[in-house]
Amino acid sequence: MRMEESGTVHKHGNLLAHAPERLHEEITAMRSRLRDLVESYLENDLLRSMWVAVRTAKPIRSISVDITLRCNLRCTGCYFFSEGMDKSRDADAETFEAFVADEVARGTNFVTVIGGESSLALSRLRWLYGSF
Repeated sequence: MRMEESGTVHKHGNLLAHAPERLHEEITAMRSRLRDLVESYLENDLLRSMWVAVRTAKPIRSISVDITLRCNLRCTGCYFFSEGMDKSRDADAETFEAFVADEVARGTNFVTVIGGESSLALSRLRWLYGSF
């Protein structure tokens, strides 16, 4: 047993001297096992196609779109009417389509439709669907 100036006591003088080397060997072995496991999964055509889709996917760029400010429902707990959103007016079609075009150009690839009752704005839903 030896004591360092800091007061730390080491019971086994040189126990960790080879730890980085052993750790590197263990990590290398784990990577090899993982690679073998992945290769065995990828023998399945469905899993291979899913793997390729995930590995080649772009980063998610998401937006939430208030598609309309109209609503004919009164759902319990909905913020829409309590925050007075029904008092505002929808953007005109030209403004909405320009917004969508800007988002497409920005690389948006995930859209969450919120706001009002979406089924009251079917033309906008179709526009979004056709754009993304």
